[in-house]
Amino acid sequence: LAGFFIRMGNLMNSEIVGLPTELPWGFRFVHSGMPDPMTPRHPAQLYEAICYLISFAVLMHLYWKTKAKDRQGFLFGMFLVLIFTARFVIEFVKENQEEFEDAMTLNMGQWLSIPFVISDVTTPDNLNEFLCNVFVNTECRVVYKAHIKLKDKS
Repeated sequence: LAGFFIRMGNLMNSEIVGLPTELPWGFRFVHSGMPDPMTPRHPAQLYEAICYLISFAVLMHLYWKTKAKDRQGFLFGMFLVLIFTARFVIEFVKENQEEFEDAMTLNMGQWLSIPFVISDVTTPDNLNEFLCNVFVNTECRVVYKAHIKLKDKS
């Protein structure tokens, strides 16, 4: 939730702006000190803020409406996946923050996001449990619980 307010502050201060766009919701960052402030740009800060709110809602749902809170580390793992996946995607519409990033295929924010997403997505238990909890598939939950019981016995 704090990330939402931070990105809204970035929007108000015309910081971390997006690439030029012709989309109707492009923002003109008139007071940003950029070379061409009248060019509409992606409101990348707003995209990120919305993703952070959605992540907060998903995590709250998982905590209060499912048994995800009983699985140690699951919610933290979901937090990492949600936040850093959103960041990875949104970085495609952001201006590079440093000159050295211009020569890179992926920018620094994307490279730094990859390990956090991979570290949790590659844990099969977390992915299986997430899918069972989100889609509220009773049959899936029964199979998953049987899997956990067998795993705990070994």
